[in-house]
Amino acid sequence: MFQHLRHLLEARLGNRGTRDFIRVLRLIELELLERERRTMERRIVERWIVERWIWVARFPATKSFDTFDFTAIPGLDKMLELARCEYILRRENIIALGNSGTGKTHV
Repeated sequence: MFQHLRHLLEARLGNRGTRDFIRVLRLIELELLERERRTMERRIVERWIVERWIWVARFPATKSFDTFDFTAIPGLDKMLELARCEYILRRENIIALGNSGTGKTHV
């Protein structure tokens, strides 16, 4: 991306004024790389925290929507809504009610 911008600028202005612009592009590139690195570090730490709390909770098995069998129980449209986590943005609580074997613990 930056090389493309550099070539466009050089074609338009020649060497006049491009040195400062190239320095700014390099600074932007370094900033973007640093932000990406920090984001990756934050994701690693967040994942570690989640795994730690799952271990502390001593759940008998780790379960997720990836391993949930939606075909076993017909009419679970609400489960897909839960998977999208829209209730979090709406600041709503979730109550899981149902008969035995309907996947409440899995969720």
